[in-house]
Amino acid sequence: MDLDQMKNTWKEMSEERMKHSLLSEEQIRRMTHEKSSSSLYTLILSESIGAMMALAMIIYLTLNFYKLEGWLEQAAGYGTLTILIISVFMGGKLIREMYSINIQRNTYSTTLQNFQRLKKSLRFYKRFSISISFLVPFLILPVVARIWFNKSLLEDWADYRENLLVAFIVLPVILYLIMRFYKKNVTEVGKALKEMNEE
Repeated sequence: MDLDQMKNTWKEMSEERMKHSLLSEEQIRRMTHEKSSSSLYTLILSESIGAMMALAMIIYLTLNFYKLEGWLEQAAGYGTLTILIISVFMGGKLIREMYSINIQRNTYSTTLQNFQRLKKSLRFYKRFSISISFLVPFLILPVVARIWFNKSLLEDWADYRENLLVAFIVLPVILYLIMRFYKKNVTEVGKALKEMNEE
């Protein structure tokens, strides 16, 4: 084998190695995308359902706002509407950020930046949810009682206290389960991205 043949053989081997490397990288990206997208799809679906429910409640409350009597019930109604509107906007923001995490469409560094942005938003969302969770029962219970049952909890303090007690027992459990659900799925996405980086 002369020098030219050796050069050609070496060049062919290098090109073949490059093709194999690119193929492997593409396969890794596809597998990472599949792993991360299943967890992201679960989050997007749950956030979409939550946003749609909040939107339906906004519409229902707006159409029935006239049933609220007195300034206390109306203030509770406005507070409830404000929380629901904030929830819809935050849900939309989270969904957009989840859709931006796409390893097949973006580079690894862009995907990682988008993932960090999502984690930061989820931390804010968690703190916000915890901070308003103490206010929510005070606002929602009188509104629901008046609109659904035509009853004033603000006039029946014993009944109001019982309902508040139930809400303060149930609400932390619900918050805990929601946060655990998000943490599990976000951790799965993080693991998939980390595995790709290690490959």
